[in-house]
Amino acid sequence: MKNKIYAVIQEGYAIFGIGTTQAEAISDAEQWTDKPFNIVPYNQATDGDFFVVECTPELAKAVSRGVITYEIIDGVADAEQ
Repeated sequence: MKNKIYAVIQEGYAIFGIGTTQAEAISDAEQWTDKPFNIVPYNQATDGDFFVVECTPELAKAVSRGVITYEIIDGVADAEQ
């Protein structure tokens, strides 16, 4: 069984956190935001909302290099091609 990776994304803006659990991704995101934020379900997020979604290892690596463009396919965020 492969380990999952999660991303906290602010819809329409950027990826704020990456982690091996949703809680870890949220904790990572909290260090990059200047105010508390609420997490909404991915399929209900509108512009400016934060959500947590599974992501690919490729996206996690891209984020560590400063790349923040992504696409979500079948509920999983991936580095935008």
